[in-house]
Amino acid sequence: MTQLLLLKTLKDYKDHCEFKTVGKDKTENSKFRIIATATRNLLELVKKNEFLEDLYYMLAYISIETIPLCDQTPDILLLAHHFLEEVNKQHKAENSGYVFKTLSSEARKALALHLWPGNISELRLVIRQAVIFSNDNIIEKNDLPIITSGKDTALLRKMPLVQGFNMKNEIDKLQRDYIERALKQADNKKTDAAKALGLGSYQALDTKMKSLGMKDLNKKK
Repeated sequence: MTQLLLLKTLKDYKDHCEFKTVGKDKTENSKFRIIATATRNLLELVKKNEFLEDLYYMLAYISIETIPLCDQTPDILLLAHHFLEEVNKQHKAENSGYVFKTLSSEARKALALHLWPGNISELRLVIRQAVIFSNDNIIEKNDLPIITSGKDTALLRKMPLVQGFNMKNEIDKLQRDYIERALKQADNKKTDAAKALGLGSYQALDTKMKSLGMKDLNKKK
């Protein structure tokens, strides 16, 4: 239904778009451009009748294919340092006594070798968690969640995707692992765990846990 509505809007659009705001009778005019992103191959979805062909060609006026983060090793460390600087400044603004944290050589190596199925969002989250849970001003490899799960990511990266691989299932597993680690390190306090995960509130964490089919074994807020 959403695809059909978007397709109709794009077909009707010429040099401007007319619409009515919910609760108002006045018709508004607006010019707009659409930038669409996808984590799956839309052409493959078109072939499987899971995505409207007309909609694809309306959206694909200019297509740019991005390279997965795991294949851009130099950028991984550049982005990691950028996110670390952001988090450092945020904590400094909240606490004048806060000491800026840096990444050890082993931590940088672990970041460069990780698969990053969640791409930049996952990297940002890992850095945020590492800053919160590290006990020193130098972030070590053991302070990096998920990465220290014992998997040899350098070998995993070279493994082919076999039949039956499901990216959504793998990402769901990744999110469950993040949540379990955050709750454990926060002594099952949902507010602290939610903050470490970048979810904002324990209610958002509850919603995420329910969507992942995770049981709520504690009642601490």
